[in-house]
Amino acid sequence: MCKRIDFPMVGIGMPGHFLIRPEFEDVGIYVDAFNQGEILFSEDCTMRLSQIYQQSVEMKPEFLATVTPHQFLGRMLMNLKVIYFNEGKIEPALGVIERILLLFPDSVNEKRDRGILYYHLERWREARQDLENYLEIQSTAQDAAIIRQILDQMSQNM
Repeated sequence: MCKRIDFPMVGIGMPGHFLIRPEFEDVGIYVDAFNQGEILFSEDCTMRLSQIYQQSVEMKPEFLATVTPHQFLGRMLMNLKVIYFNEGKIEPALGVIERILLLFPDSVNEKRDRGILYYHLERWREARQDLENYLEIQSTAQDAAIIRQILDQMSQNM
């Protein structure tokens, strides 16, 4: 819509809620495109964050930073991935992860998630490769013990 009326807007990657704002520097006005174009100021954004997270949230400048089209697409794909995960749709979630990895090929967590999905699909070789790679890079990750258990279970199934 903004392009059609020649009014330049940029995306704002606020945690938990995407906003837009006019492209002008330090304008201090934000638009909630998902809430009938509601106009927000910085204080409103702070209140919105507190509502989203159901606790008081300290606003940080990076919460209202603009995002590149690359980052915007990544965020949309991450949201779609979560939806598919929550619905137990493994194949579509795997397709989304493949697209995320096209954007962010070094994302270790996405490779871990892909490995877990491969495991559920009994694609042992691919699962092992992704999960072993994850442990090589993140050997002290909080979920390292769980990933090792999955690898052990795969060894028994092969």
